[in-house]
Amino acid sequence: MDPTPHLRAILCAALTAAATLAGVGPAGAQIRGYVLDRSNGAGIQAARVTIFDAAGDSLSLSVADADGGFTVAWPGGAGTYTLRVQALGYEGTSQPIEYLGEPIVVDIRVSPAPVELEGLEVEVEPISAYLDRSGFYRRSRRGTGHFINLDGTDRPIFSRTAQMFHRVPGVRVDAGDEPYVRRAQGTTFRGVACYPVLVLDDFVVRTARAVAGDPLLAFDFLMPPPADIAAIEVYSGSALAPPQWRSLENDCGVIVVWTRR
Repeated sequence: MDPTPHLRAILCAALTAAATLAGVGPAGAQIRGYVLDRSNGAGIQAARVTIFDAAGDSLSLSVADADGGFTVAWPGGAGTYTLRVQALGYEGTSQPIEYLGEPIVVDIRVSPAPVELEGLEVEVEPISAYLDRSGFYRRSRRGTGHFINLDGTDRPIFSRTAQMFHRVPGVRVDAGDEPYVRRAQGTTFRGVACYPVLVLDDFVVRTARAVAGDPLLAFDFLMPPPADIAAIEVYSGSALAPPQWRSLENDCGVIVVWTRR
């Protein structure tokens, strides 16, 4: 009988015992299990599972997966260790683990502990679906004109729509309540009144200045009252205005008025 296999078995057992006494665990030894919510049994993703030795030194770490499952490689030999679990929104917990040289399976339940955050102040600008579809917000971000957004705000305290243009840069209002811009003519330094194209809810309603004595072309007749206006766009020159509102008859800019919906 060949004694070699028997001798090999004895030698292997001796080496394993020596390794255990020396404080080195068998290869592949591990602790595995799940970190669960004590209130509903759900797995806790990203929970940190750490093993500490008797001196309080961290030896091994694992982060739980989407189901709360974890696997920690055993870092040492037989003995008592501490397993600590930490997860955002839960109370931390620690428990002793007695390792005897065999893999350990354990489920750890932790109690919810909501994290109280400091109060946040969020300012949200009202968004009108109608103005959004019309492209008002997109054009206002480009900044090629002057934009007034009245949607979602208190109704303006004006009796006539023309009065709303007194504070618009580059625009003046004449004695007949007609908004206009200045255009140089020849050597005249002060320039002349130049009356822009008028657009109401994407429709061009006037391409030139109102004919004197024709009330049907007057600015305040064509435009809605201030309380019904959601937004205004003013372009001081036709080249700055979107192509759909430009006019070959008029290079005095464009005024666009959007009504509340």
